[in-house]
Amino acid sequence: MASFNGLTLFPHLSRKEVALRLVWLRGGKGKHLKQLKILKIAKPEIRETDNLHKYNSPSALARRRRLFLMVADQTAKKAICTYMYISRSIIPHGYKVGDYRLSQAHTPNLEIIKLTYLDVLIAAAVCTKGGKTIISRQFVEMTKARIEGLLAAFPKLMSTGKQHTFVETESVRYVYQPLEKLYMLLITTKASNILEDLETLRLFARVIPEYCKSMDELEIAENAFNLIFAFDEIIALGYRESVNLAQIRTFVEMDSHEERVYQAVRFTQEREAKNKMKEKAKELQRQRLEANKKGTSIKSPGFGGGYGSGSNFTPTPTVGDSANFIPEPTKTSYTPMQKPASVGAGAMKLGGKSRDIDSFVDQLKEEGETVTSANSLASAGTRIAPINADSTNNEPVHLKQEEKLNVRIRQDGGVQNFELGGLVTLNISDEKWGRIRVQIDNKDTRGMQLQTHPNVDKELFKTKGQIGLKVPSKPFPLHTDVGVLKWRFQTQDESALPISINCWPAENGEGGCEVNIEYELEQTDLELNDVQINIPLPIGAKPVVSDCEGQYTHEAKKNILVWSIPIIDATTKTGAMEFSVPNSRPTDFFPVHISFSSNTPYAKIKINDVMLVEDDSPVKHSVETVFLTDNYEIQIYLKIILKIMTSLTVSQIDTVVFEGQKPGTSGLRKAVKVFQQEHYTENFIQAILDALGDKLHQSTLVVGGDGRYYGQDAVQKIIKIAAANGVAKLLIGQHGILSTPAVSNIIRKYKTLGGIVLTASHNPGGPNGDFGIKFNCENGGPAPDAVTNKIYEITKTLKKYKIVSGLEIDIGKIQSTTVLIDGEPFTVDIIDSVNDYTVLMKEIFDFSAIKQLLQGSDKRPQFKVLINAMNGVTGPYITEIFGKELGVSSSDLVNAVPKEDFGGLHPDPNLTYAADLVNAVKNGPYDFGAAFDGDGDRNMIIGKKAFFVNPSDSLAVLAANLNAIPYFKKTGIKGYARSMPTGAAVDLVAKKTNVKCYQVPTGWKYFGNLMDAGQLSLCGEESFGTGSDHIREKDGIWASLAWLSVIANLGKSVEEILLDHWSTYGRNFFTRYDYENCDADKSNEMMNYVEELMKKSDFVGTKLASQNKTYIVKEADNYSYKDPIDGSIATKQGLRILFEDGSRVIFRLSGTGSSGATIRLYIESYEADPSTFTLDPQIVLKPLVDISLKLSKLQEYTGRDKPTVIT
Repeated sequence: MASFNGLTLFPHLSRKEVALRLVWLRGGKGKHLKQLKILKIAKPEIRETDNLHKYNSPSALARRRRLFLMVADQTAKKAICTYMYISRSIIPHGYKVGDYRLSQAHTPNLEIIKLTYLDVLIAAAVCTKGGKTIISRQFVEMTKARIEGLLAAFPKLMSTGKQHTFVETESVRYVYQPLEKLYMLLITTKASNILEDLETLRLFARVIPEYCKSMDELEIAENAFNLIFAFDEIIALGYRESVNLAQIRTFVEMDSHEERVYQAVRFTQEREAKNKMKEKAKELQRQRLEANKKGTSIKSPGFGGGYGSGSNFTPTPTVGDSANFIPEPTKTSYTPMQKPASVGAGAMKLGGKSRDIDSFVDQLKEEGETVTSANSLASAGTRIAPINADSTNNEPVHLKQEEKLNVRIRQDGGVQNFELGGLVTLNISDEKWGRIRVQIDNKDTRGMQLQTHPNVDKELFKTKGQIGLKVPSKPFPLHTDVGVLKWRFQTQDESALPISINCWPAENGEGGCEVNIEYELEQTDLELNDVQINIPLPIGAKPVVSDCEGQYTHEAKKNILVWSIPIIDATTKTGAMEFSVPNSRPTDFFPVHISFSSNTPYAKIKINDVMLVEDDSPVKHSVETVFLTDNYEIQIYLKIILKIMTSLTVSQIDTVVFEGQKPGTSGLRKAVKVFQQEHYTENFIQAILDALGDKLHQSTLVVGGDGRYYGQDAVQKIIKIAAANGVAKLLIGQHGILSTPAVSNIIRKYKTLGGIVLTASHNPGGPNGDFGIKFNCENGGPAPDAVTNKIYEITKTLKKYKIVSGLEIDIGKIQSTTVLIDGEPFTVDIIDSVNDYTVLMKEIFDFSAIKQLLQGSDKRPQFKVLINAMNGVTGPYITEIFGKELGVSSSDLVNAVPKEDFGGLHPDPNLTYAADLVNAVKNGPYDFGAAFDGDGDRNMIIGKKAFFVNPSDSLAVLAANLNAIPYFKKTGIKGYARSMPTGAAVDLVAKKTNVKCYQVPTGWKYFGNLMDAGQLSLCGEESFGTGSDHIREKDGIWASLAWLSVIANLGKSVEEILLDHWSTYGRNFFTRYDYENCDADKSNEMMNYVEELMKKSDFVGTKLASQNKTYIVKEADNYSYKDPIDGSIATKQGLRILFEDGSRVIFRLSGTGSSGATIRLYIESYEADPSTFTLDPQIVLKPLVDISLKLSKLQEYTGRDKPTVIT
């Protein structure tokens, strides 16, 4: 018999009739059970287990995963039956396994049941695009050579460039889908249903990100076992199981009965060993102090291996000296120490409470289980590493104080991100203690932001530091963990770090590196347990450790060196390790990751007492304190000085004037081929720098763009020209990528002179697409008219530009490079594109509340979102924020890789160009969808079933709910603003809430002065732009996070929120018609015609009618604006026709196109009648649209009979 995939099959049978020997068992304790034993396959090894009836109990079925079993005859002492597949319960007589059909019935016992081999899924694999198989799983009986042949044929058959597709041969069908640089591949029979195959493929593709952080070969290979287990949950005997992603995750995480026993015993043993170790460490410390007083030293045998050697303890014993009790032979060459044992990631989590584990072990003993003692394990040679012992929860009132720390540090010491989150939970197990108060002592003066539960009396906490319910007569909930207090602390102050790690790799001149890494406990009141420092290594590297305080382990499979220190406290606050690695570079050893736990809280917040509400009498309680790391890493930041014997010199290049370099609403936008003309880009950059005047010398500028075609070429030209013009430093996003909101944030955060943004926003990209350059001023906002006009005037007379021709900088590596330009230093810092922006978002929003919304809770199901970056710059940002921070599956973050041509997409987030998002949300399980444009400043929001949120309504809803966002609770609401064409829905909110509302021309630059003057908190444009005063640009990701904050706060769907809003304020029906790439001359003629018509003396009062609707003109003008802050005036901003009922028609030529002209027609009408609220805006506004088209003669002038885009 040939064994494959846990099923023993009979090869002599035909492939169409595969026979399995099955044992039918009726359950209970039948006599045949007494004669049978079960051998369970537990991962690679086989263990003998208990009788089958124990596995048929409900509790056993609930805790075990699906098993493959082998039945053995105890009397014959041999296996008499093949493996039996166990599904959710013991297989009953006559059960259908998938689509296998039982062709005959048999009596219970050892019999053969024939199954008909129908259309099945043969195998699944993850392979490279070159055809290399990383992992594969076979689901039916077939020779290994046959499967390998099928996989080898795939690369020759597949077609590239498609999201998912299939290809067939004479015998099988290949169904596959790209996973970044890899393929998810299914091989099925040709008779299978292609629609079902595609659905199965999608489930397989969604499983991969659940276990792999990235889609690379090493990550896939490292998680191969988990992936194969997950594949087995999807397919059984070649057929798709009825499971979803959540069930797969649950089944894979469940463990066998024996593993629970093993892990529980092991945890108890480790805790006991840890306690003994602590006692021994204290005794050694006491002896050392006494010896110091007497002027003697403590003698002890030397230890080999990773601890070094020697006969004496040093005056201050190292962690390794105090922690290591098992002598080992001295080693002359590197041999890694065994990694400290810990509870396996795959084991069932038992809650972490020692009382629960002890009782579980006791229960096992009562049931007759053999429980191995710690001594017996030690005698067998098993090393037990110490781990943290949790507090005991043995009182009816139990409080847990938990803190998690996220830290990101640069190698040079700068703190990029430090965020501490704390939570106090209360669990009451006896109703007589339900009405209590908890006394909190807060002595922390570092600016912790504390927040109590909404049902907690905030005034009581503020005045007395007590946590009690608003209604004292009500009790706290029983038998559940209730979060009553949380806190948050963010800083970039290095003194706040609990522990500092210095890692300094130095090249040794032989192609390798000598690495010195050391730690120092900064907060000496803390005791850190189980400290683990993970240092990455080059693939295949073998480190040679020369000195180490503590333990170390080389995990070759993961390519990391693990440095473990059991305890770090005030007596052992420093330590170091030195090692060398051949064939390595300094960059190979980053990022360094640190993890630890502690029973000492970081925040000086203490639970002092618990008392009854009635008489303040004390209540017995237990307190559990946990402080641990969530993510603590040190990133590479190399300082590279290019030592040049003679300085690079500045050249002046003769050029010619280019007509038409006039910046539009958002900078200069032209076709890529225009910018590629010799001197064209250089001229415009020189003009920007000249316009800055004397402020330019020794200044700092930010440079970044949306990643479109020609962007990296433009960055190199900016570096050369900036260096030649006396700029001291450039901050450039890695690979030249920075979203427009990120540029604004960096300008403001680092107080630079401004920034050059390389984007054409929502315009198409690629060699035949558009490119753009715009300048943002020192407030972070787009340059105002005074600056852009000055730039344009310079372009009209520019005859020369300055450049350093020999300067080339690698913008793909995060680093700092300094060169000498005519003797003066010039620095280029290549920075992380995402980090600063992520920190800002976490300062503005309550990420924990949003994460709870997205993941679901007992009170609310998971809120499923689909985020579309449209292959623009926001890809890395949504991966970090929505993926890493908020836990959204990578399969729900689509088009998340920036591409020079946006993958052929038009990166404009509207109903036309983001139709893939609309269709996916309309037909899928999603509650929310968001899309962002090329440079990340525009957004489109849709709700369940693709319920569309008009940008004008989006602005109004956010205005009405700003208090749901922590940032505005802190700063207050100063005012609202909208662009003139934007619907007036926000005006109604402003009027009701008595908040000032401004109307400005189109262009985000007009909001800047109001923000800088403290007059504005929230603003938006109908062109899918929304933002606030956190930066000086519109911000797509900010808008989506704001919406999720409102949804989390209100507990309603997108559609419900809009309907409630309209019932309060009425509805402003709004639409926009875009006619793109029209003839510029004809478009101007049409605009002049309409303006002349409006100027006629009898135009005001004119009645215009269509479809039984009549509108009377109240006012008509060409909109002009006077800035209330600086008095500047903007004219000719759009033709407005205002009607007596409040309706509006606006004609405007867009300033964001790169060629031709775009005519935009805006239509708005207000309705207070609730019966109209759910009507289609296109139907409601049709009369006004017809009037506008007839009035303007748009079709006659442009030849267009329909718009390009309708919003």
